[in-house]
Amino acid sequence: MHNLRALGLVVLALTALSFTAVAGTGTSANLFNEAVIENSQQVVESVDIQGNRRLRDEDLLYYIKTRAGDTYDAAALERDLKELLSLNFFDKTATRVLTEPGVRGGVNVIFEVRELPIIRDLQFKGAKAIPESDILKEFREKRVGISKESVYDPVKARNATRILREMLASKGYPNAKVTVQEDEVSATSVAITFDVEQGNRSRIVQIDFVGNEKFKDSELRDALTLVKQTGLMTRFKGQDILDIRKLEYDLQKNVRAYMFSKGYFQARIGEPEIVGLGYKRTGPPVIGALPLPMLTSKDDTLKIIVPVTEGRIFRVGELKVEGNSIFSEQQILAYVGLRKGEIADGKRLQDAVYEDLKKVYGSQGFVEYNAEFQPEFKDNPTNAKEGIVDITISIDEGKQFTLRRLEFTGNTFTRDRVMRREFLINEGDIYNQNYLEISVQRLNQTQYFDPIDKDQDVEIRTDDENANVDLISRSRKKAVSRYSSTAVYPVWAARSSAWNIRPITSRAAVRSFRLTSELAIASKICSSAISSRIFATGRFQWVSRCSRPSISSTAKART
Repeated sequence: MHNLRALGLVVLALTALSFTAVAGTGTSANLFNEAVIENSQQVVESVDIQGNRRLRDEDLLYYIKTRAGDTYDAAALERDLKELLSLNFFDKTATRVLTEPGVRGGVNVIFEVRELPIIRDLQFKGAKAIPESDILKEFREKRVGISKESVYDPVKARNATRILREMLASKGYPNAKVTVQEDEVSATSVAITFDVEQGNRSRIVQIDFVGNEKFKDSELRDALTLVKQTGLMTRFKGQDILDIRKLEYDLQKNVRAYMFSKGYFQARIGEPEIVGLGYKRTGPPVIGALPLPMLTSKDDTLKIIVPVTEGRIFRVGELKVEGNSIFSEQQILAYVGLRKGEIADGKRLQDAVYEDLKKVYGSQGFVEYNAEFQPEFKDNPTNAKEGIVDITISIDEGKQFTLRRLEFTGNTFTRDRVMRREFLINEGDIYNQNYLEISVQRLNQTQYFDPIDKDQDVEIRTDDENANVDLISRSRKKAVSRYSSTAVYPVWAARSSAWNIRPITSRAAVRSFRLTSELAIASKICSSAISSRIFATGRFQWVSRCSRPSISSTAKART
């Protein structure tokens, strides 16, 4: 009995303790929730910027949405911090947002920033193979963001280092080392120096192909156009310099296309292997060992090994065309130029589908032409070493476009109608891509402007919904330079003549010019002058003064 009573007391005690713990936990949770609610309802008393030297507080506060008097919001502060960092003026690792209790029970917000310095001086030491102007031009084209008076960012500097190494590799220095040196000029500016160790120039002395059985190594080497073995002409053209991007492009674009043209549709080219052969003298085969300036030199020599998989040779099987409407299947196959049973010329097929037919459709206004060909490989029942390829050409013609607007920009001298008469297409005509190319050539032949590039200076805007095309041609008048010339006449009229021609610099000068000369007429020195306002009157007066009776004549000037 006593044991049962004791057990009951223990159970009651444990139960009482558990209720107390639960009650305490609930009280703590309530207090925590109340604290969170109270903190979330706090008011921002002030917003301040710390650490900025070059940038003003009011300029930075413009990008911060949180204002004094707003309710404290941690997510809003995070967005404000990201907005500041997006300006690319601050170090992302040292910029942060802090909060501290305010004097009135609110919160003071502090954005602590560290400004990136300004590049006051930029130098390239040791880059003898590349002029500094070419480096800066490449930086501008690649949008590196490294230049004088720009904000210095270490991340951009690393990108600039990579691009500089690629430029050096294209000049024959693949092992060049580039380091960035930062010298503090002031608290807000630095001087940046790119230290370059070019090393030895590398040249390609041997290119071998592995795995080829039908094609000779010399045959495949001849197909290369950008990268070749060292020799007399390749040395002067720079083709024996190793550039990985050029080599890969050359192998895929030219070598594989050559194998493709011989019917090897399944030919593949693997990753080239580069082997160093040591530092030795290079040059043409006969005189390569002689120390001849400009013809031979000591370089790091390289050997390139290219793995090749030829596959089987294929003959043309069935030819089909899908999606065509304005041209018949026979017309399209005539452009392709393949016939059933002959060796399949893959390069001819590619040129026809991707270039020739595109021009044909472009001449009819179908600027959205797109086509692909799908080869289907089969065994040749009459010859196990050969295969048959069935080719299906799928064409997406798109809509036929009309020229809606033709505009010329950048021209301030030549009249618009003069330029329009050189164009073979006008507003309202069916757009013709071939006519556009001919029109650009006609404009260049006038020699009124700097050469116009069809791809860069002519902007083509298409309205897919209404099937319209807008052409905007950008041109710049060719500069007129100051020059003088001397002419000698073998006839009686003159012994020598000195001409002084003033360049056209204004509209007044266009309408008026003066030409002076000294002529020896009948052994007498005469001073002559032509003074005219050609474009204003269309006439000029020639007056000659000498010891004999003056000669006066009036002539009609051709405008």
